[in-house]
Amino acid sequence: MAACAALVVAIVVTPRPEAAPEPARVKLPEKPWLSREAAAQLIRDDGGLGPVFAGITVGGSAPSAEARARVEAFARANHVDIAFEGADDELAAIRLEVTYGGCCGYEGVDVLALRMHRPHVGGGCTCGDGVIPNDWAFTTEDHAHVRVRARVSTIGVRWEAALSLPELLERADSLLGRRVADARAAAGDRWIDLQSGHSALLELPYDFRDLDGYCEVPSVAGRDDLGAQLTTDHGQITAVGLLLEREHEPDATVSSLTARWGQPHEDRETGRLTWRLRDRLVTAEPDGHQLTIESKL
Repeated sequence: MAACAALVVAIVVTPRPEAAPEPARVKLPEKPWLSREAAAQLIRDDGGLGPVFAGITVGGSAPSAEARARVEAFARANHVDIAFEGADDELAAIRLEVTYGGCCGYEGVDVLALRMHRPHVGGGCTCGDGVIPNDWAFTTEDHAHVRVRARVSTIGVRWEAALSLPELLERADSLLGRRVADARAAAGDRWIDLQSGHSALLELPYDFRDLDGYCEVPSVAGRDDLGAQLTTDHGQITAVGLLLEREHEPDATVSSLTARWGQPHEDRETGRLTWRLRDRLVTAEPDGHQLTIESKL
C-alpha cells in the first residue's frame, strides 16, 4: 500500500507595525498686537515722533548710540520694525512698520491709522459716500513730514524734515536734466514709475494739495498731493510739475518764485507767469499754484 505524504504549507502572516501617531500640531503663538500705550510712545497725537524718540530729530544729526539702543530695545519688545535712514552723519528719515497678525489685522491698522490722521475723501452731494485712502501724507506743527501707507494688516510710516517752499523749488530745479537712473537710485521707494514709461512720481516731503480736492483717490502714481510729476525722455528728466495748493498766501508763493528765477513775464489775459531762462522754461499758473519746469527744445 503506497504511503501518501501530505504537503503542508504554512503561511506566516506578519502583523503590520502600527503607524506612528502624527505629532500634535503646535500652533505658534501670534505676536501680540501693538498696545495703545506703546503706540502713544511711538506716535504723538498729531502724528509726530513720540516720546521713545526723545532727543532724535529728522533732518538733524544721526541718533546717538544710547538713543539708538533705546529705540531698538523698544522695537524688539513691541514687535515693530524701526529703521534710521541717513548719510554723512545726518538723519534723513525714520521709518516705522507695524504688522498686526491673525484674521483681523486690518482692524489694528485702521485704529493706528486714526492716530496718523487718515483722511476721509469725498462725500456729500457731489462725491457720494467718499473713500478712505491707503496712502496719505501730512506735516506736523514741528515741521515733520509724515508719509503713511496702509496695506491690509501692515502700516508703514516715514518721518522726514518738511521742505520749505524755497527748498522745494531748489530740489525741483535740480532734477531737470538729471539722468533717470541716478535719480531713481537716489530716491529709492520714493520714485514711482508710471505705466507710460516716460513719466514718474517722485515723493517729496512737502505739504502739497489737500486730498479734499478729490472725489475718488487715484492710484499712487497719479497723486500730485504726494510729490513732483516728472516727464522723462531718452533717460533724462525733461520736465518737473508741482501743484502748490497748500500755500495760502499767493503773494508769498510768487515772491519765492521771483526770488529764485527773477522777475517773470506776466500774461495780462491769463495771469500766467513765465520765466525764460538759458536752458529751461518755467511757468506758473495764476497765483503760482501750478508750476512747471521744463527743458527748452
